[in-house]
Amino acid sequence: MKPPIQADGAPMDDPLFADPPPPDASRLKKLILDIGDGVRERWSRQSPNLALEPIERRAVVERFLATILAQRHSPDTRITPEMAAFHHVMADLRERLTIDQFFSTFSLLYWSVREELKSHVMASHELLWLFQAISQAIDSVLWESAKEWSLERELTNQLKDELTGLYRIASAIITDPELDEVLATVVEEISTLLGADFCALLQPVEENEAFLEIKSLKNQGGEIEKSLLFSLEAGGIVAQAYKSGETQRAIVSAVSENEPTLEGLGFKHLIAAPLKVQNRILGVACAANRDEKRRFGESHAYLLSTICSQAAASIWNAQLFESNARISLDLVLTLAQALDARDSYTHNHSTNVAGIAKKLATEMKLPQEDIDEIFVSGLLHDIGKIGIADAVLHKPGALNRAERQLMMQHPAKGAQIIQPVRGLRAVIPGIRHHHERWDGSGYPDRLAGEDIPLPARILGLADAFDVMCHHRVYRRARTKEEIAEDLHQSSGKQFDPTVV
Repeated sequence: MKPPIQADGAPMDDPLFADPPPPDASRLKKLILDIGDGVRERWSRQSPNLALEPIERRAVVERFLATILAQRHSPDTRITPEMAAFHHVMADLRERLTIDQFFSTFSLLYWSVREELKSHVMASHELLWLFQAISQAIDSVLWESAKEWSLERELTNQLKDELTGLYRIASAIITDPELDEVLATVVEEISTLLGADFCALLQPVEENEAFLEIKSLKNQGGEIEKSLLFSLEAGGIVAQAYKSGETQRAIVSAVSENEPTLEGLGFKHLIAAPLKVQNRILGVACAANRDEKRRFGESHAYLLSTICSQAAASIWNAQLFESNARISLDLVLTLAQALDARDSYTHNHSTNVAGIAKKLATEMKLPQEDIDEIFVSGLLHDIGKIGIADAVLHKPGALNRAERQLMMQHPAKGAQIIQPVRGLRAVIPGIRHHHERWDGSGYPDRLAGEDIPLPARILGLADAFDVMCHHRVYRRARTKEEIAEDLHQSSGKQFDPTVV
């Protein structure tokens, strides 16, 4: 039922629709004090499983009733000190209960107050006023609770997204052997989690450490070349983060387009963090937005620093691995050259075989890891000859039976020499079996067909090809046509037809 309307559209004054007058102050106070114990008893009976001590139940009821009493002096319950105190009590309950438990508990409290009021004799207008005061108090608590839970859901979703992003980065670091792919994942996650228009990972230029170059980049809504270099001398937020080792944030008020800095690219709000591990600065991760309103806060700075710690560890490990691999390869090359130097007729033979085998493996589209292992196998394929006497190794004529038996031991001896070297065990099959033949008449294990490891089949062909290309004391070098004919004739006998 709506109040009657006047001619000008305003509601008419009507006692039926007026707010009920509040009860007398002294009577209201006495009533509130009288119903306190009854409310607590009803509420306890209706919610026996609620994990609240009696003193805590008393505090909740007293705050609630005090809020109702304060309504007499304030038309807006939400701003009274009593309501503020009640909100504090309710906030503590929200932290300890699920949403369903909280609403159930609160509903039972409301019901307990209402039922207790009904059991007291009072005028209808007093009861109506009390119910309105209770409703306003409840509306205030529910509104505050809804706002709080909305914020909590937002923060929970944000945290979930951040943890998911960090997990994807960690997963990429563990499972992806390619550093470029890891860095691309890192940039993608930074851009998503920070809501950035631009994101990049930068590292010092090897030839000129006064500049940082972009290793991975994501840019939305503009064209930025990956070849762009950032000057450390020109300053700017990227240089500050690199030099200080601390996360930096900045708002750009004036653009200096001529300077090779992030500020000169037209962005309004910037953030940059160092890629730091073991007190070493490996580079910088930076993000930027074109809209000045989309600023980066403390939470963004903390998140970016966390991501950078993961990325820096990955870069550091990759650099160590690359350095160790380079050192290992240099040692292998040195050893191969030392072996070749023992015989003037086989000078550079190991290096040649390795190069030919690498080309064959590449043409066969083998995985890069397999190609690298085959190359190292080629360098070391004759390492077993280190145990063969120079008199046999350098003999100008044909070898006798005993000498041939001794020479035929070098693949197995080579495998034995490499076996203790953990980092080179993957190349042992190629070394041991590079003199096996497709028809099973080779040595040392007389393997045949596909029982011969593929690296060994490739090395066997590369070894024979290089031998045929060069002069030996017992025969001249073959022409290209002769070599092609020999390989064709030996396909399916000595060599794997798929390799030939």
